[in-house]
Amino acid sequence: MSKRAYSFGAAILGIILLASGLVAVKIDLLPDAAQALPYVLVGIGSGMFGHGMGEILRKRSLKNRPDLQREIEIAEKDERNIAVGNRAKAKAYDVMIYVFGALLLAFCVNGY
Repeated sequence: MSKRAYSFGAAILGIILLASGLVAVKIDLLPDAAQALPYVLVGIGSGMFGHGMGEILRKRSLKNRPDLQREIEIAEKDERNIAVGNRAKAKAYDVMIYVFGALLLAFCVNGY
């Protein structure tokens, strides 16, 4: 499967999930246990549509600019940029450990 087909597939599947979630919200035939399902479908559908359309638009904008496309590929493969990205991910992970711990503690205190 090519990258182009994947992008179009993600965009189309996103539209389908988004539409089915919106229809499920309007119809309101789901049992009480599945009331959150339409909102999950809307969230996943909009995320997939955004990702697919973003890739399609990025490819289309770079189609007539091979020099800019090559420059972007070099910047993505640069070892210094990869090292900086890895350090940023590590710091974000360290911060999230404390944030999730505080969040869990807050939920326990509130009785949820």
